[in-house]
Amino acid sequence: MIDIKLIRTNPEMVKENIRKKFQDEKLELVDKVVTLDEEYRKTKTECDSLRNVRKVRSKEIGGFMAKGMKEEAEKAKAEVTELGDKLAEMEALETKLEGEIKEIMMVIPNIIDDSVPIGKDDSENVEVERFGEPAVPDFEVPYHVDIMEKVNGIDIDSARSTSGNGFYYLKGDIAQLQSCILSYARDFMIDKGFTYYIPPFMIRSAVVTGVMSFDDMANMMYKIEGEDLYLIGTSEHSMIGKFIDTILPENELPQTLTSYSPCFRKEVGSKGIEERGVYRIHQFEKQEMVVVCKPEESMDWFHKLYSYTVEFFRTLDIPVRTL
Repeated sequence: MIDIKLIRTNPEMVKENIRKKFQDEKLELVDKVVTLDEEYRKTKTECDSLRNVRKVRSKEIGGFMAKGMKEEAEKAKAEVTELGDKLAEMEALETKLEGEIKEIMMVIPNIIDDSVPIGKDDSENVEVERFGEPAVPDFEVPYHVDIMEKVNGIDIDSARSTSGNGFYYLKGDIAQLQSCILSYARDFMIDKGFTYYIPPFMIRSAVVTGVMSFDDMANMMYKIEGEDLYLIGTSEHSMIGKFIDTILPENELPQTLTSYSPCFRKEVGSKGIEERGVYRIHQFEKQEMVVVCKPEESMDWFHKLYSYTVEFFRTLDIPVRTL
């Protein structure tokens, strides 16, 4: 979520960023949140003033009583009660405005880096660089599931019976290969100096809304009925959530973490979920990289993380390209 101060001081920059992301329907949200923010700050100031006056008048009551000034004390009590009623009303408005602002701020997109080419969808992606060339055999490459079935490494039909579309059983050499690749990814990142984590696989709604938009949450995450818990769609959710409401001393930065988890996703709207394949599925496993650093170091760390990704795939002789 971007800083509200940026919207206050440079709303046109935020709007231009929205246009670059081809989300013009969100432009009006910038003006709306500016108006709400002005009302919120005005209300908050009034609440602070009322609290201060009530505190002063409350102290006066004791002084009046000690001096036997009952009439003045009763008058002060009445004023304190009236101030309390007014304060309760204003605090309710303050809470309401704060909630409305947060809801809108969760929808306004983050600022994209100046280096990002602008395009309306992936058809306008720009290839920046490539590492290695894909091998093109002189025969038709079988579908990945056909290969896995040929070596008796996957069972989709049984998974469909137990769990529905978008699930599968891995078995034998394929299951072992899956575990080996995850172990290799874990050790690869540990060798880069990252601390290995296995995070919680469920998180509370406050953490979810802190790391993704409401729409994404509804389309991606499975809710645990009767509890304030969601299954994670990626270990990023738990790992970023770990730092919510936390102040880190400068000498403890950067924090470099690598985390393993199973991931659970609804994949709402995914056309491929009905296909026989192991892409865009409801459950999979992943090794993640997370860095918490000083803002001025973030781009350097972005490039480092990208270079680690390229290096990882190239050690497996898998070609990589940057779009």
